[in-house]
Amino acid sequence: MRWSIRHLTLLFTYIFIGILGMEGVAQERVDSLKWVLQSSDNDSIKIEALIDLSLLYSRTDTQIAHGYLQDLIEVSRETGSKWGLLNAYNRLGNMAQNAGRYAHSIKHYRDGIRITDDSIQVARLLGGIGASKYFLNELDSAEYYMRLGFLIKLRHDPEEKKSLATSLLNLASIAERRNDTKRELEYLLEAKDIFETSDDRRGLGVIYNNLGTTYRRLDDPTNRLRYARLAYDIAQEIDDKRILGNSAINLGNYYWDRDSMVMSLKYYEEAVSATRTIGQRYDLSNALRQLGRAYIAMNDRESGRVALNESLEISSELDLPEFRISVLNDLAKLALEDDDATEANKITDQAVEEAIAYDYIPVMVNTFRQAMQTYDALGNSQKSMALFDQYTMARDSLFAGRQNDIVKDLQIKYDTKEKEAQLALNALEIEEKTNQRNLYLVLLLSVVVAGTVLVYSLDKRRKLLKKKAELEAEKAENLANYQKIVSMDSMLQGQEAERQRIAQDLHDGLGTVLAAARMQMTTIQREIDKLGEMELVGQTEELIAHACKEVRRISHDMMPGSLVDLGLIAAIEDLVENIKSSHEIIFVLDLCDEIVLEDARSLNVYRIIQEIFMNIVKHAEANIVEVMIQEVDNNLIVAIEDDGIGFESEDSGVSEGIGLRNIKSRLNYLGGKYTLNTSPGNGTAFKFEIPTMDSRTTI
Repeated sequence: MRWSIRHLTLLFTYIFIGILGMEGVAQERVDSLKWVLQSSDNDSIKIEALIDLSLLYSRTDTQIAHGYLQDLIEVSRETGSKWGLLNAYNRLGNMAQNAGRYAHSIKHYRDGIRITDDSIQVARLLGGIGASKYFLNELDSAEYYMRLGFLIKLRHDPEEKKSLATSLLNLASIAERRNDTKRELEYLLEAKDIFETSDDRRGLGVIYNNLGTTYRRLDDPTNRLRYARLAYDIAQEIDDKRILGNSAINLGNYYWDRDSMVMSLKYYEEAVSATRTIGQRYDLSNALRQLGRAYIAMNDRESGRVALNESLEISSELDLPEFRISVLNDLAKLALEDDDATEANKITDQAVEEAIAYDYIPVMVNTFRQAMQTYDALGNSQKSMALFDQYTMARDSLFAGRQNDIVKDLQIKYDTKEKEAQLALNALEIEEKTNQRNLYLVLLLSVVVAGTVLVYSLDKRRKLLKKKAELEAEKAENLANYQKIVSMDSMLQGQEAERQRIAQDLHDGLGTVLAAARMQMTTIQREIDKLGEMELVGQTEELIAHACKEVRRISHDMMPGSLVDLGLIAAIEDLVENIKSSHEIIFVLDLCDEIVLEDARSLNVYRIIQEIFMNIVKHAEANIVEVMIQEVDNNLIVAIEDDGIGFESEDSGVSEGIGLRNIKSRLNYLGGKYTLNTSPGNGTAFKFEIPTMDSRTTI
């Protein structure tokens, strides 16, 4: 597409929009993007504007963002923009993930993988699948996809630090779920160092927020508050509701642990508002759980119960067992405080059952400890004692895991010191040997350089001579091929011209005479009623009618009028209807809209399909014929498959018939290729592909 002054103006406007975005002028940027979208007739600019609008609204209003993404998919499909489709599927996957619709997000990410062969894009989409698997608590599968994505990035684009940092963040989430806090912190600090040297404020906000959570588990209040506050400030700066919701939860937890209920309630309410605004249901469930606890601590028990029940409902819908079990423990405690023994006992039983099924040790320890307290308060010492052994085993397992981590760290430090000492000793020996070797290498290198220059010169001359000979041979081959194509072109044009002449003669000559004879016989029939009992006239009229029908059929086969009048697709549909009118064959058609081809190419394609249909009618004994015609990347693809008796293919050594030779000749003329799959009793599948434009080279 040529770039006019108007297009350039829109492009500069688009660049100016980016400047506005960097300065944080959000509304002006949205208005400018909408103006570009309405004013531009350039597809690339429209796609850029739709991508940016969907990104802006995905952080504030997901419903509007979803509408822009649907428009992006439509425009990208119309223009064949794989880049636009890839952005749409990736963004839809992210939004579905944020909304807790993890199965949908995985589908969108996989749709993106199917349309791209870019390794880095595939790696990012694999990371998205891994994140959704993580939220579904499929940790092994999540780690597989995340590690696979990370390794692809590391291999194909090791300089893309921000993308590698995102993978480290995802792997940190897996380590956190597996209670490996040390490994989690290592991943996060490495990712932080990368993001702090980039301009990705959102990524840095996510890292800071995760560090705040990790330092909480490490009981480091200073770093915990520092990183939670940094994440909160970045979220407000870039107006990112998801980071705002998560960082507000972290700040609320910080003040909760310090018994500052007023401050914790403030941040929990802000977290609920932010996550509810963007429809991020995973974080909303967490925020509601914390808000419910804060309300109860402030003696607003009814508001606390409402918040906890909503959190329980969301965690059940999203299948978040850790959140759900935690809320059940809170509701059981609330029922116990309200002296509702039946409800407290029922909810506690349910929490214990789900904790055992979830099989996550920290959750089991907390649930069993509270359940024993609840059973003791209800006077049910039997249940409390029955649960004690399970609690002890889970607690010891958790303690043993932490002790193993300590022992492992000490062993690593000891091994490291020992290796450092050995390496220092080895370094002295290596230095002496290196000095001697360097002297020999200098002498040897001089000889090698001189020899290499000589060999390179001779090899270059040999390659030039070989290339010249190859070019001469290629030129001769191209000339021969061109002469063959010209000869075949003339032959096919002559055949079609002769077909057209015969069809015209049949229609104008013999057809007219037969029609007149038929009219004359009808007149004779009326005049000689006394011969009414004789069948001579009727039989003669029937024969003439049959002859007229045959003339029309032969004329149509010679030169189909629908091909000239209506185009290739309509002509093929007309051909199918003619076959169906005289044969009990079911056709299943999957045809694209009309395809624009040169007359000669269109006619040859029609003849190929006609030949295949005639072979099916005459020989296949088929009941169903499936026909698919599509245009993909400037290529016409035709697939015809029947459920007939099949035959021995040419690969088996059986000589091909005239029909197949004609088809191959036409495909060769059109610059196409074909596949034929058949065997006795298994039907026949014929597929061919040709360029929609004549790509033959002239000399």
